[in-house]
This record gives sequence, structure tokens and C-alpha cells, in this order.
Amino acid sequence: MRESSVLIAKLEQSGFTLLEVVISLLLLAFVLLAADALDIFTLRQARALYYFQIAEIQTHNLYERLQMLNNIAPGAEHFSQISQWHEETHSLLPQGQGTLQGSYPHYRVAVYWGGTTAVQCQKTQVRTAGCLHQDFYF
Repeated sequence: MRESSVLIAKLEQSGFTLLEVVISLLLLAFVLLAADALDIFTLRQARALYYFQIAEIQTHNLYERLQMLNNIAPGAEHFSQISQWHEETHSLLPQGQGTLQGSYPHYRVAVYWGGTTAVQCQKTQVRTAGCLHQDFYF
């Protein structure tokens, strides 16, 4: 008789209670939510770095154009190349714009994207709305 009561007690204690299952599911939900938040953060950082890389490529593109133009007399071709660079910057970056200041042999180039303006951005910023400043010496 005693063995049967012990066996019944063991059967009653085996398994999980509803409360344990609910707590486990809540913990799993929080872990998955944290993983999703990390994924979203990573995607935002990747987008910001992508925009920065495009801006960097555009500044090097302008550097090569300026280098080529220094071998040619300035004129209509000079304006045409700079204007084309502005259009490319605008089409490649969200709300992209570029500025070119200076004259031979020192130029200062800035590329802005994501609605950032020259007033808001005094130094290079890598974000989804950021800027890149670069000086060129020939």
C-alpha cells in the first residue's frame, strides 16, 4: 500500500505546471525581442556605413575629376564636370548634396546626405543622416 501512495505522489509531481510554462515562454519572448532589436540596430549601422562609403567614393570621384581638370584649362568643361558630380551625388545618396570650395591647389569637399546641412555638420559624421569632409591638395 505504501508503494502505491509513493507511486501516486511521484505521478502527481511529474511534469511542468502551467505557471512554469508561462514563465518560460515569457523569458523566451524577451530573448527573441532582444535578438530582433539587435538585428534592427545592426541593419541601421550597415545602412549608415553604406551611405558613408558612397560619400567617400563620390569624394574620390571628384578628386579624380579635379586632377583631370587641372591638366586642362578651366572653362565650360570644368563647370560641366562639377555639375555632373553634383547630380550624381544627389541621385546616389538620400537627399544627397555636395559642396566644393577653394581653388587650385587646395580644395575642400563636403558631401551631405539624409537631410543634413552644412550648418548641422561641421565635421565628418557617420549616420543615416551624416556628412563627410575632405581636403584635397594638388
